[in-house]
Amino acid sequence: MRANLSSKGSAHVTHEPSFDEQHANLVEWMQALSAVLRVNVTLADGPALLALSEVAAKSIAPGAAPLTMFLTGLAAARGDDVTATRDAVAKATSLARAWPSDHNEVDQLGEWLD
Repeated sequence: MRANLSSKGSAHVTHEPSFDEQHANLVEWMQALSAVLRVNVTLADGPALLALSEVAAKSIAPGAAPLTMFLTGLAAARGDDVTATRDAVAKATSLARAWPSDHNEVDQLGEWLD
């Protein structure tokens, strides 16, 4: 919460939106992708992942962000099964291509979440 002074000098408290409130479409995307890839979404720290992605893109190059995230995911999972990795990348790519530009249409992706 943040206190702001009005033009008349009185203070009023404003609500700082949570990550979920600020990034509703990203939260829905993380939940849907986690369901498709069969991973536990509660292990993903959305704000930290976005910060890492931004740092990689700005500090290295725009293309470094996705590579960084992918390699970070591999390291987090400690997986070395190439087939499973290819399957996860293919599923994520397909879901991303199907993802609606209007996040209000996300509920139409039920087939992906089964």
